Amino acid sequence: MYLHLELKTMATDRLGEAVQRLHYLHTLMAAAPGFVNSQICEYLGNPGQYLIVRTWTEGSAHAAFRQTAPARDFAGSRPAGFIYDNLAVQEWQCVLETPGAAAGDYVVRQLYSIESAVWPAFVAERRRHDSAALASGGVTSLRTFRMVANEKADDTQALGLDRWTDRAAYIRFLESTQLAEYRQEARFGGSGLTECYHIEDEVLSKG
Repeated sequence: MYLHLELKTMATDRLGEAVQRLHYLHTLMAAAPGFVNSQICEYLGNPGQYLIVRTWTEGSAHAAFRQTAPARDFAGSRPAGFIYDNLAVQEWQCVLETPGAAAGDYVVRQLYSIESAVWPAFVAERRRHDSAALASGGVTSLRTFRMVANEKADDTQALGLDRWTDRAAYIRFLESTQLAEYRQEARFGGSGLTECYHIEDEVLSKG
């Protein structure tokens, strides 16, 4: 799976308008071949920061959508004045996906720096992490990504997007014996960044 990720800063006096505009874009994507889902996530620390994640079967499907007439029309219809802007635009490839059984809208985003030679060991460790999380309960999904290398990025960056029922479930995991046991054998240190978000809007494929 391919993930197109954007960190956006939103005009706080136009948040509803901004979310609705992005929702409309995602409904256009939902009819496109290869689209899986999208989420608009509000950062639980700054009302003007949002995480936008769009999952596609592959990067070429996303690239093909951007060349369509609906995508071009959307790009040309931006309203006047500041509504939102990109802080970061990133491409990721999924290397591990662990589904959970619970429904939820609490997302934890974590970043790691992983040298190329140790990626297999890191993915194996993430499998242990996911098993510990599942045992603690409250997991909707756990996904690990590797950054797609391009002229602005390299593939030594890892991303964890963990979706939980709510904050209480995530805190329960942080305090769990399962996580404590996992950390005893962990080869890699903690993430360089951890941020928590709430999913405000979600669109699924129409296919």
